[in-house]
Amino acid sequence: MGEKTGIEWCDATFNPWWGCTKVSPACTNCYAESSSKRFGHSIWGDKAPRRFLGEKHWSEPLRWNEKAKASREPFRIFCASMADILESREDLLREQQKLWRLIESTPALTWLLLTKRPENAPDLLPSAWFKEWPRHVWFGITTENQKYLEERWQHAALVPAGIHFLSVEPLLGELDFERVPQPGHPKLHYNVLTGHWSHYGEDGQPDICEHWERETVDWVILAGESGGPPERALVERESWHGQGGMKYGPWEPKPKSLERVRAIRDQCEIARVPFFFKAWGGQISKSGGRLLDGRTWDEFPS
Repeated sequence: MGEKTGIEWCDATFNPWWGCTKVSPACTNCYAESSSKRFGHSIWGDKAPRRFLGEKHWSEPLRWNEKAKASREPFRIFCASMADILESREDLLREQQKLWRLIESTPALTWLLLTKRPENAPDLLPSAWFKEWPRHVWFGITTENQKYLEERWQHAALVPAGIHFLSVEPLLGELDFERVPQPGHPKLHYNVLTGHWSHYGEDGQPDICEHWERETVDWVILAGESGGPPERALVERESWHGQGGMKYGPWEPKPKSLERVRAIRDQCEIARVPFFFKAWGGQISKSGGRLLDGRTWDEFPS
């Protein structure tokens, strides 16, 4: 973990600690849990301890900040790939406060804060950020299907970040960004990519309302699951018995998966929201490759 990373949508990763507790279907085959076990750490679950790291590790972003200032090139830090920065635990409070101070002291870096717990943001993030959000901090949520898009976005939208993003990884169902319901108003929906509201009448057809939401999704990252069971994968491959044993064809997107991925891509294109397709996933992260309709999609917010 650090300046060299295989995660395509960032330049480096920084983990203030390791360990977490599973909260939704996206966590079922957690790569971070598997990685920690390979290193001999038992740090997953409510009652498990977290793994804390030393000062040499914490000094790395300070070095990256100087490098970014000298180069004047974007330097994006994914925080945290081995934890959730908004997990609420007494033993994490000191580390969280230390993390916020580190972020504030490294304005040349772009910090990508990703969480499955946006409801904890008002209690755990610095109160000063809600008055004047740091321009170099982006705020993202994991949304593996429509249920968690709707549940988590209503909390994420209250965070006044300049850039909001979605990590749709792993994709476990259809996503309709255009029809996210308003709590308490079952006939009112809005498009989280554009901010416009719609009212659905008795005929089921929408009428665009004059009201627009201020906070919208500014970036969508999409990927399939790697290393999970075949039924959760976006790709599959033909197999047959041949001379010398079992033979396998190339990995190909499942028809339903291809339809879902294209639908998400198309919604982003219509709304002019940058779309980043990380990978199809499969048996390993590179099984299905990164091509969608003959090209890679590596779009970032301005």
